[in-house]
Amino acid sequence: MNQKAVSLAIIILFAFSIMPLTFAVDAQTANPVKLTQEIASGEALSDSINILLAKTPSNPDIPIVAQGKPAPQPQSYSLTIEIDYIEGHLPTQSVKDYMVAYYAQQNIKITFDTTNSEMIPMSSAFSNGVSDDEFWALEAQYNDGLDNAANSADGEYYLPLKWVLFGTSVEGSSNTVGYTYCVGTFRDLLAGNYIYIADGAADQWAGVNEVPQYGAEAVLLMHEFGHSIGICTVRAGSEVYCSNYYCVMSYLRPENAGKINSWYYCSTHWKTKNLSYYVA
Repeated sequence: MNQKAVSLAIIILFAFSIMPLTFAVDAQTANPVKLTQEIASGEALSDSINILLAKTPSNPDIPIVAQGKPAPQPQSYSLTIEIDYIEGHLPTQSVKDYMVAYYAQQNIKITFDTTNSEMIPMSSAFSNGVSDDEFWALEAQYNDGLDNAANSADGEYYLPLKWVLFGTSVEGSSNTVGYTYCVGTFRDLLAGNYIYIADGAADQWAGVNEVPQYGAEAVLLMHEFGHSIGICTVRAGSEVYCSNYYCVMSYLRPENAGKINSWYYCSTHWKTKNLSYYVA
């Protein structure tokens, strides 16, 4: 291949790499992407405990990133979260309080809709986890917000309203502990208003790894809520989990779940947020 042909091929490849190919177009015509939160694999319990105790630069396998407090957002933002939960999986109040305080530092007001929060009776149908069909059936029945997916063909993804289901596990995927249905482009996550927290699976994982259950819950809720406001590093249309083990946008790990009352988004992920839909 001559030099001119090589140059042309490079130009074509570059152009393709920056094309705004979409994995979802908009809330009316989109096929939303299901972004999951996974458990980090291949971690022995003893190794996990040692990692928690040895948070020093002398351990090259654990990247430690200093996180300065970012400046508050120049505008005020406001959004509401409705949480419904399967019996036995009531979300922890201290986790919700932490989220409210964390986002308030960024001039983002979060309100939890306690009026419409409902307990869903436990059913034998959930013994093997919650399936996609069950998730959407529960959303249609229990989501009282204007973002109820039954109100439109494909749901409402850009409203300043979020619906979260706390439940048992994810049917057919024992390593998945949460997910968010989102819309966006090939390179950028935009928004998502439908979240599932597999609280039962997360509690079981926390027990095995000897970290507080509310620590696992906090990482899950902040990870998935982050997706709902566009926080994600996207490569070729897929999520790239954070390499900083302490960031909530990493896999669920003892390092982030055990960072009690210090859960955070690393600067790399935080800058990917999309808040234009939530201007107060």
